[in-house]
Amino acid sequence: MKYYLKTYLKLYREIYYTGWINEGISIEAMKKFNIGLHITTERITIPYFDINGYLIGVRGRTLREIDIKNKIKYMPMKHCGEYLTFPMHSSMYGIFQNQFTIRKLKKAVIFEAEKSVLQLESFYPNNNIGLALGGSNLFDAHVQLLLDLGVEDVYLALDKEYNKYEDNKYLSEYSLKIKQMKDKLINYFNVYIIEDRSGLLEYKDSPTDKGEYIFSKLVKESIKRKE
Repeated sequence: MKYYLKTYLKLYREIYYTGWINEGISIEAMKKFNIGLHITTERITIPYFDINGYLIGVRGRTLREIDIKNKIKYMPMKHCGEYLTFPMHSSMYGIFQNQFTIRKLKKAVIFEAEKSVLQLESFYPNNNIGLALGGSNLFDAHVQLLLDLGVEDVYLALDKEYNKYEDNKYLSEYSLKIKQMKDKLINYFNVYIIEDRSGLLEYKDSPTDKGEYIFSKLVKESIKRKE
């Protein structure tokens, strides 16, 4: 594993994207997680740390519509000709900041995007059990990290990839993704699936995107998978 100097983070301005604030992410949460802005590339900077607090990489989330259209919404930041990249299986976003609450409660909520962890921090400051994959893949190394934290209950909170729960085409793809993750977890943890059966979320929403009330409702309605 390669580590980077935390002084690299000083290259990014402490400017907080209004769009994220409007989506329920507090400035305090962004400060806690060292969110910044790279002016030249117009990217929100998202540092990743390992469980011991070492900087292992920095992802950049573009604010340019052209980049989003070209499907380069996320990419590693670059410093002195070197990309600050890391293997996505090597850590989970939020594991350093949230490890003590996760250990205490023996629970973790697994999201796809880092933004969801920041929203959860904004809902429950310093009582956050959220972790993000930075994508759609749950690796065996992630399972081991959860075991090392003493987790007993895992809540899968993936983005909504169907318009209606009865939409078989998209629901089947979503269900396959859930099944693949659940199969990796079920022998070690109590696994709960957070999904929207009542139309509370919009297409592509994370379970946190509609605020704390809707998120807590979805958690209460989550379904425990036994197999």
